[in-house]
Amino acid sequence: MFERKGHTQFGIGNVLAAFVQAIYNDAKIITAAAAVLDGEYGVTKMAMGVPVLLGAGGIERIIPLTFDSRETIALDKTVAVIRANIMKLN
Repeated sequence: MFERKGHTQFGIGNVLAAFVQAIYNDAKIITAAAAVLDGEYGVTKMAMGVPVLLGAGGIERIIPLTFDSRETIALDKTVAVIRANIMKLN
């Protein structure tokens, strides 16, 4: 991947800088971020990349998405696989 994409730390740095600016300036931007879910999408106690509102309070709220039944089933299966693998680590 490195040979194809080159240095990726600049992209990561740009995103981090945008997050810091949004929090510092209370910018209220909608962006993707990892957040621990508390019932959103039927998922609890698991971090997942989701759209969020980012402002002075950090992640101020998770922006809900609507999934069709096929997507909901796929998400549920993914969560089950992740939880099963976490249990193996314990």
